[in-house]
Amino acid sequence: MLGDDKNHNDLAKLPTSTTTGGNLVFSFKRNRASLPPATTQIVQYSNDMVHWNEITVPSNSSGAVTVNPGSIFDHVAVTISSSDPQTFVRLKVSE
Repeated sequence: MLGDDKNHNDLAKLPTSTTTGGNLVFSFKRNRASLPPATTQIVQYSNDMVHWNEITVPSNSSGAVTVNPGSIFDHVAVTISSSDPQTFVRLKVSE
């Protein structure tokens, strides 16, 4: 999904997070071969790691999700509105 070979340790392909305008922006590169419906991608976020909120990542930009298409990889950015300085984010992918 993220386009990495499991035998190759490439940290540049790991998801990242930044803060912009008081929002948390969770970004990752998505291999175009994993576009929905091939996989379901959900960004989950929480302030306590018990109760999780979910944002389903579509094929194209929509709502809180911005997709910049590429030839092999898309750059996906999910904007999470959170005023809590302690916000946890994870990416859930299923086939």
